[in-house]
Amino acid sequence: MVCLTRLRRRSVVRRMVASAALAAACWLMAIYGLRQPSNDRDWEFGFERVPSVAIADDILTIRNVRDYRIDSDGSVRPHFVDRSFRRDAVERAWFLVEPFSALPITGYQGIAHTYFVFGISGEPPIAVSVEARRERSERFDLGLGLISQYELMDIWAGEEDVTVKRVMDQHNEVFMYPLFVPRETVVELVTQLATTTAALEHQPRFYNSLTGNCTSELARAANAIRPGAIPLHVGWWMPGLAVDQLYDLGYIPHDRPLPEIRQRYRVTEIVRQIHGQLDFSERLRDYLRDQ
Repeated sequence: MVCLTRLRRRSVVRRMVASAALAAACWLMAIYGLRQPSNDRDWEFGFERVPSVAIADDILTIRNVRDYRIDSDGSVRPHFVDRSFRRDAVERAWFLVEPFSALPITGYQGIAHTYFVFGISGEPPIAVSVEARRERSERFDLGLGLISQYELMDIWAGEEDVTVKRVMDQHNEVFMYPLFVPRETVVELVTQLATTTAALEHQPRFYNSLTGNCTSELARAANAIRPGAIPLHVGWWMPGLAVDQLYDLGYIPHDRPLPEIRQRYRVTEIVRQIHGQLDFSERLRDYLRDQ
């Protein structure tokens, strides 16, 4: 009789736990399943303005290019500019990788942020970074990025904005790899990214840590202009491993073993040394040429 009572109690506890789990799942589905993407929220610092992109007569115009600067005391000066340049003035591209820790995962190189920087003839470089657009006081969380917590945002920014921030403000490593692709492909890539950004301005979408993240969106842009250029790879979901794929495909330097390539294009220290300099981009490229 005692054993039977215990079994009944355990059965009741299991049913209670199952009911609680079901209720929690329904609650999450109600909150996040009905949530719609929007450009109208109380956004975190740095995510306030959506870039507006237009192409006319082969001229690419971007309004709200973010150009934040970090002062010597660590404070950040918000600043936005408008940029216009001919598409055929885009000369080359770099693929940048910023490994970071996302609790509870630490020290794993697969967790990273990636973005492009494009060199433009006679103009400062411009960066395109696909990011999770956070509301005020929100922090990035890989788990929340799976359940429609963040909107997807294409940030067009000055090179010093995105790269210096990651080294000086977020205290992360940055690696800057030159891309070995034809110039016409680089022009088409910028155009494709501009088209995607223009669509997001009017039709916001959710960020997703696996299916719609910084790297998978860049890979889709590349495949939109050259189908199959970036085959499906674990790097789509673990952005820090995208470098392995680009190395194997020959899109980044591959004349040495990959660990040596990583070290060659690690720019963390030089960014620390030259941030705030008027010729930041030129000195950064001089450093890369010497490697």
